[in-house]
Amino acid sequence: MAEDIAARDPDDVLSELLFGFLGTQLLYVVAELGIADLIGEAPEPVEVLAARSNTSPDVLHRYLRALAALGVFAEVEGRVFGQTPTSLLLRRGSGSGWHEFAVVYGSVYRAFAEALPAASGSEIMFERATGVGWWEWLASRPDAAAAFNQAMQAGAHHRLDSLADFPWHEVGIVVDVGGGNGTLVAGLLEQHPHLHGVVFDLPEVAAAASEQLKETPVGDRCAVEAGSFFERVPEGGDVYLLAKVLHDWDDAAALEILQSVRGAASADSRLLMLESVVTTDADSRGTKLLDLVMLALVNGRERTAGEWRQLLTSGGWSVTSLRDGLIEAQPE
Repeated sequence: MAEDIAARDPDDVLSELLFGFLGTQLLYVVAELGIADLIGEAPEPVEVLAARSNTSPDVLHRYLRALAALGVFAEVEGRVFGQTPTSLLLRRGSGSGWHEFAVVYGSVYRAFAEALPAASGSEIMFERATGVGWWEWLASRPDAAAAFNQAMQAGAHHRLDSLADFPWHEVGIVVDVGGGNGTLVAGLLEQHPHLHGVVFDLPEVAAAASEQLKETPVGDRCAVEAGSFFERVPEGGDVYLLAKVLHDWDDAAALEILQSVRGAASADSRLLMLESVVTTDADSRGTKLLDLVMLALVNGRERTAGEWRQLLTSGGWSVTSLRDGLIEAQPE
């Protein structure tokens, strides 16, 4: 893959990068308008789609033909557009998370317009662009927060796959620290009927998790506790799970979280972290781009294997397995 990238025409590389923001915003627009939901099995004329979405036929046509040129929709004939496997992923309720990611990323992309001032390291891009922090911004926008939560939930199945080979038969209680709405731990409990779970998150998140877990068949095996992982973490876990939590934080804050979990863990507890690992391999391209998203939104970061080992050691943990997607550790 690295050779293919190196062999690309330099003009094409720069052109794709410079015009990349257009693709982000086009995806945002069609996701917000629900265009993929308005096209059925048969292609539709743009005039019909414009009437259904209350948009200008001329402008919508120009948006859709550009997206068709980028491989999203299919322009089957002049001003008539049909679905592709890619556009179907943008449908609401597809379960892929792409509709929600398009809404969220399209809403916040302007934060990276502050990349140059942020190069000094003194400011967080999103806060500079909006005047508030990412989490506060989400809390004030229920629709954006719902899209963000649905996007995160869509990744739960992939995260369950990453945990499939762990010896869960040796575990009684798993504590999901920063567990959100409980989707991940609920999936684990469904797969392993002997397991009991605890979802631990901030009060407003914990309340939503309680309501959601009541609707699942494992609700009677999963407790919910509210609190801040900077202050405490529930004791008694055989496994402590941190799923895409630490990449939200800089090293100082991430270390506090690891130390808090270590304080709650017993000598026999295990720590499982679902996190990416930055490598020099070309396959790490997505992780390196996500690293910039974390930098822009919350001053978080993705980390290399060496950075993860150093952070865990400082937090009182000894790494037993480290690979992209899953890091395992035990108390030192």
